[in-house]
Amino acid sequence: MYWWRFAAGADHALSAHVLAVYHAATGPLTSARAWCAYSWHLGYAADQHLPEPLRLSAAPNREPVNAASVGQNLLKHFVAKDRLPEALARH
Repeated sequence: MYWWRFAAGADHALSAHVLAVYHAATGPLTSARAWCAYSWHLGYAADQHLPEPLRLSAAPNREPVNAASVGQNLLKHFVAKDRLPEALARH
């Protein structure tokens, strides 16, 4: 909550919108209306501020993944090497 207020006070439109949604859910509604108006004043627009879905370049892998082994492999790589894995470096 603190950081949202901090960012909204620094004219961050999405943070002001998040505060409006938070106050709309928890109250008071006067605060929700004020943050909503302020987010619009800052130029908030959902099509510009909300994240877009990832666009993967390869077909998704349908095989189940063992998260523990993936984590261990990444940890070994980062401990042993001074560079990102090639797959991460390309993106």
